[in-house]
Amino acid sequence: IGGNKLFSNNVFPARLLEGNHQLGTLNLSDSQLQSIEAEAFSNNSALTVLDLSHNQLDSLALADVDFSQNSMLRELNLSFNRLTMIPESVRLQFEKWPDLRLDVRGNHLQCDCQHLDFLKWVQVNQHLFVNADDHLCSDSLGHTIHSINIDNLYCNWYWQLPVIAVTSSFLLFSLLGLIVLVYRKRWKIHNLVFRYQEWLSYVGTEGSEN
Repeated sequence: IGGNKLFSNNVFPARLLEGNHQLGTLNLSDSQLQSIEAEAFSNNSALTVLDLSHNQLDSLALADVDFSQNSMLRELNLSFNRLTMIPESVRLQFEKWPDLRLDVRGNHLQCDCQHLDFLKWVQVNQHLFVNADDHLCSDSLGHTIHSINIDNLYCNWYWQLPVIAVTSSFLLFSLLGLIVLVYRKRWKIHNLVFRYQEWLSYVGTEGSEN
């Protein structure tokens, strides 16, 4: 049924495949899908090949999909969608199936520190991916990288930025508070300085006389 516009609001419904327990291959490519209901494939335990390529699925649309009943799934084609990463909820399901083959080519994945956990997962699970060398990845500046590489990401600074920001803000407000306090008490401070200078003069005078 790929290449058709069969779905209302571009959403693949949960009950469409209900009762198809022997369904092994499902082609939904090029169907303008933007979302998939969570239980869409939960009644298809025999599903081995699922083609969702050339749709408009983003990472959020994939996050709630339940693949836990599809333990026989061997090929999942997510190529040429709008994925920036594979959500952790889905990754945890995939890790249970070492024979699964994933295709995420044609998605502009994000190679930045915000998605560091996902990038590490990709590197550890290279065996899951079809043509992993063809992945397209965008860095934080929007530049396209033609392979996923986290070796050049300096993410220690990224995670330290909130701490640095909070510390800097605290020091800045403390300094401003001190300036305001000094300004409000300037006459008292001036008086204290004047008295201290008088005392120094008096001590100096006493010392000379002795």
